[in-house]
Amino acid sequence: MVYLAAGDMIPADMRIVEAKDLFISQSSLTGESDAIEKTTVIISDAHRAKNITECNNLCFMGSTVISGSATGVVFATGKSSYLGTIAKSIVGVRAQTSFDKGINKVSLLLIRFMLVMVPFVFFSQRFYQGRLV
Repeated sequence: MVYLAAGDMIPADMRIVEAKDLFISQSSLTGESDAIEKTTVIISDAHRAKNITECNNLCFMGSTVISGSATGVVFATGKSSYLGTIAKSIVGVRAQTSFDKGINKVSLLLIRFMLVMVPFVFFSQRFYQGRLV
């Protein structure tokens, strides 16, 4: 059970059990800047929401309470939350940028230079000292 008041950030995905004039900003999830009123009313099959973020009785991790108060029951946390699933879908193989390609080319050039110069310096040092005939 979690108690929410104005200014709180919602710590996990939760179902609202009790609410009094609860308005939540879900801009981190939906991009919508308007606050959404949340109640304990469950949407019936006839009026089912098209998106899970439209459910009136659910609050999602990362949202902010604008005004009012509520009590809710947590049903998902961390990677299991709605925000966590979004984060998991974004993480993947990072595409190589032109900067990365340039760094790789410079690194290979420096490695080649070292492979040529190190033996040359050792050889010239021995030759200079007269140890190599």
